[in-house]
Amino acid sequence: GKSVPIDEVKEAVNATKGWEQLTKKYGGLVKPDIVFFGEQLPARFFSCAAADFPECDMLIVIGTSLVVQPFASLIGYPPASACRVLINMDR
Repeated sequence: GKSVPIDEVKEAVNATKGWEQLTKKYGGLVKPDIVFFGEQLPARFFSCAAADFPECDMLIVIGTSLVVQPFASLIGYPPASACRVLINMDR
């Protein structure tokens, strides 16, 4: 997809029917460059994980409850000696 400047997205969110303006300009709906729940992770995630996790000294996981896969198993990827930090809003 095409890259859309964040300022344009912010303006569209605050404008009446701003999404229609973005649709016309970019030829379709726009979405952030993130993976939504239920979407497939890019293949690059898995290839990088295989190479990067064995070298990991500290794993910082932000914004997940570690319930949904594949992120629930992330804490097991680094070596046992690596520190793990989980930051989320769960109590």
